[in-house]
Amino acid sequence: MIITIRSSVAMAPLPPMNVIEKILCHHAVGLSVPCVQEGDVICVKSDWTLASELTFQGMDTLYSSIGRPPLHRPDRFWLAVDHTVDPRVNHLPKQKALIQVATDFAEEHGLTDFWGPNTTIMHTEFARQRAQPGQIVIGADSHTCSAGGMGAFATGLGAGDVVMPLVTGQTWFKVPPVVYIELVGTPPLGMGGKDVILHILGALKRNTVAFERAVYYGGDGLRHLSDDARFAIANMTTEFGGIAGVFAADAVTAAVCAKRTSHKDEGLYFTPDAGCSYAAHHVIRLDDVRTTVAIHPSPDNCVRIGEVAGMALDGCFIGACTTTQEDLILGALVLQQGLLAGLPITPGNKRVTPGSLQIVSHLNQLGLLSIYEAAGFTVGVPSCSFCVGIGADVALPGEVWLSSQNRNFRNRMGKGSIGHLASAAAVAASSFRMQVTDPADLLGQIDFALFDAYRQWNTNNDTPSHSFTVSQPSPDLTPVVFTRPPRAATTSPSEADQTSEPRAMICGRVQVFEDDVDTDAIIPAQFMGLNPSSPLWPADCRTEEDVLASYSFAYTRPEFVQRCRDGATIIVAGTAFGSGSSREEAARCLKALGVQAVIAKSFAYIYARNQPNNALLGIVITDPVFHKLAVEGAQVSVDLPRRVVLVAGQSFPFALTALEEAFLVEGGLTQLFKRYKTDLFRAAMQPKASNKSCQATCGDSAPVEAW
Repeated sequence: MIITIRSSVAMAPLPPMNVIEKILCHHAVGLSVPCVQEGDVICVKSDWTLASELTFQGMDTLYSSIGRPPLHRPDRFWLAVDHTVDPRVNHLPKQKALIQVATDFAEEHGLTDFWGPNTTIMHTEFARQRAQPGQIVIGADSHTCSAGGMGAFATGLGAGDVVMPLVTGQTWFKVPPVVYIELVGTPPLGMGGKDVILHILGALKRNTVAFERAVYYGGDGLRHLSDDARFAIANMTTEFGGIAGVFAADAVTAAVCAKRTSHKDEGLYFTPDAGCSYAAHHVIRLDDVRTTVAIHPSPDNCVRIGEVAGMALDGCFIGACTTTQEDLILGALVLQQGLLAGLPITPGNKRVTPGSLQIVSHLNQLGLLSIYEAAGFTVGVPSCSFCVGIGADVALPGEVWLSSQNRNFRNRMGKGSIGHLASAAAVAASSFRMQVTDPADLLGQIDFALFDAYRQWNTNNDTPSHSFTVSQPSPDLTPVVFTRPPRAATTSPSEADQTSEPRAMICGRVQVFEDDVDTDAIIPAQFMGLNPSSPLWPADCRTEEDVLASYSFAYTRPEFVQRCRDGATIIVAGTAFGSGSSREEAARCLKALGVQAVIAKSFAYIYARNQPNNALLGIVITDPVFHKLAVEGAQVSVDLPRRVVLVAGQSFPFALTALEEAFLVEGGLTQLFKRYKTDLFRAAMQPKASNKSCQATCGDSAPVEAW
């Protein structure tokens, strides 16, 4: 069958678009008019794909399963070895295997941006050296949104969703609702990007106004925020609940690009059209920002630091991707003032890990790393370190830490540890007495002209040398033609299992979960990337899928695995199920264990894509009556042809999109690629020959009406 894809949108005056819609429109494939609107499902060209060694192992396995085809652009794949590595552990089997897989792939494809062990945290140098405004960046890590500080639409996705644009150059998006965060005023001296985003999280909360939406940061206050400050805010947009956090590209952005020797001339400086729409608009006064602490176990459990002053600490950590070069500089200057004042240096766990070797070099040139050492800090190599707690740096059970990282979920820094979040300056001030301490007095002693010189920040960034040209979307409007191949006969029982349609009726008992279940809880990072030589590999497991299944909810619900094996194969959860990390293993472990369906009030964006990619049925039901009836142990049936869930004699309808249906029917993303190759996303949006599914195409968001 030959199919020509054309949008059915009638010619009419084009509606105004916001910046995020313009970026997606510019990269769209197969549109008939240069416009997209919220809810449109579109195929887009991607500019960059990113991965770390931890997520790349799963990507490489999937890549092998589809035959290791040529990469779309090897010069646009950024692969950094950062999550698990440290010279103290790089000789261990897990680290050696992860490093080898990444290194072999880089050599196989001649990657120009392979960053070996402990050279940079994945996001740090990418934003500093490569990201440009108006680009689409897809990364196998939830903090890929960091590049939004440079005005890119950057989002984290699961491993499969990154392999596909790596190979095809394309992916799909449903044009998201956009929240406008208008930043006004001037932040007080010493308040950086980390303070701003914690202020926003405290005011607006996690997984609320930003949930399943993209965030656009604009307003007059931007001129007071450096590229580092924007990076930190964009970085923690995923904690805010956003799909992406895109800053208005301006003279500050242009100044960063102008300093580069390459990757500087592709920027697209879009501006919002008059009258464009936003799902919500919130004004944040930067003048109100003060030093804030996010209390364990949630990044939005925020209080002014004075409310928790004096809290005893076992550890102080300054590092992780959200901690920028200027944060490290300010932290050192705070320590310098404390040393000059003769503050006592109380023993404790104190660690600083700069984000890249380039930053290490700059700090050394300024003599700042020696200040950290004089204040009792050990200086680590660039890595995720305590922020993910699976390498050499792991917090111990019961330890209380103050950290400048971005995430403080349960067990994040190490099983049983307690982590609170704050700025690098706050952590530095607290390190003297190993008690939470307001840095205000020490900040007041700093020469901020010197700070600006050290961070190379020019407060007058609106000069002609930093000018830029406003862009307009220019999508490829050429109709896309492809041939729908016949379904190949299966060659083995296992392949038949992968490609057969789901059973018409699914039955199982319920396991109930609360709101905001994060992927760290579903599958702790300690159990990802294992190999048979690892002491954590269970003796009765033959494959990685077996291992992942056996460790599902290992820390937070240890009885979950056995209950699932005993027939409790339906998960019923509250809002934002699957929030946090992009790890595709969260869906894979549930699928491998035998979970038949996950029914939630809502799903976190990345996890919601990972479920159908792995042929795991995800259903959204918000009706409170259903959640009242679907108690622990209740018998639930899912009638797929009728699109209803049955419990306690009552039925509750649900819907699936065309893409979700296609992924489930075909057996997941891998099977779709094997059949349709580079046309897989456009094929997934097309009506099947049976006409049983919806008539959705690129630019259409209609739900599936029948199986």
